[in-house]
Amino acid sequence: MVLSNEDQKILRSFLSYMTARKTALRKALKFRTPLSEDNWLDMRNHYSNYFINLISAVDLIFEQKKFKGEDLQKKLYSQFSFEDFPDGKSNYLYIHEIRNAIVHRGLDITEETHIKNNFVLIIAPEKISNQSGKKSYKSFGKYLLDIIKKCEDIICSIMSAFLDENGIFESEIDTKSSEEEYKLSIDQNKVMPEPIKKLAQQIRIKPEWILEGHQYLIKNIKDALKPFEIRDADLQ
Repeated sequence: MVLSNEDQKILRSFLSYMTARKTALRKALKFRTPLSEDNWLDMRNHYSNYFINLISAVDLIFEQKKFKGEDLQKKLYSQFSFEDFPDGKSNYLYIHEIRNAIVHRGLDITEETHIKNNFVLIIAPEKISNQSGKKSYKSFGKYLLDIIKKCEDIICSIMSAFLDENGIFESEIDTKSSEEEYKLSIDQNKVMPEPIKKLAQQIRIKPEWILEGHQYLIKNIKDALKPFEIRDADLQ
């Protein structure tokens, strides 16, 4: 598969979302009681950003016409199933509506908590309704970390396999087109000082630089898709 410049932009956005989800979770797990009011707000924001970025990454791939989005949806619905919570579709829509409730309805994801060894265990909302309130989806774990662990184990694996099956990890790029895109971006840049712009325009972009950049992008996507390991030692 040869990726267009637009395809590369989509992948960079996907990488940004998946990286941000890890950053949000890493920061959220660092909080210990006692917490100030600002600490609680920061913790809420980090847990919220985890779901916002994870679901945004999945939706971004859903929207790409070159992928068979219905195939990804089928995989999510069939594989996001657990022993006591077998309805994969309901499970996935639960976390999707958590994202929607956070973004559009100001859901406080940290509203109910337990404290264990100074670590804040957030109780997952028992039910989440869609925007109209006509449908609701049940939680498939008591604590938010139960939900997050399942997201990390299952969704990351599904997304990685899906991108691999669609040829992304073995993809190539048109170096000539990428060079032209670079030159165009310099020409259209309205904030770069003119002396710097002239220097940038004089740089001859070598094809191997472009290829190395693409390989680095793919490597970073693979790394970002690795599940975040939540160790018991991190929660003590």
